[in-house]
Amino acid sequence: MLEASNLLTQLIPLSACNSATISLMNTETIRREALSLPVQARAELAEQLLSSLDALSEAEIAQLWLVEAARRAEDIDTGVAKRISADEVRSQAQALLR
Repeated sequence: MLEASNLLTQLIPLSACNSATISLMNTETIRREALSLPVQARAELAEQLLSSLDALSEAEIAQLWLVEAARRAEDIDTGVAKRISADEVRSQAQALLR
């Protein structure tokens, strides 16, 4: 069984791992290499990557919410999304519960 912590060293031999080598790797290269791993190794890597998202700092979370708020505001401004009043939302929710 492959351990998720060893996956990166399987993608790049340990002797070749230095900051210059890793910084040259782009997301597409990493994605392509990761997808070529066996199913179990991909599942372990996916689990590790997903759990790393839970480790965001408060500042990172705040920045992500600012980006999301800006996206939503742009959607409203461009007509992609429409505003619905709280009364209308409440009415629709109550209708669903009946």
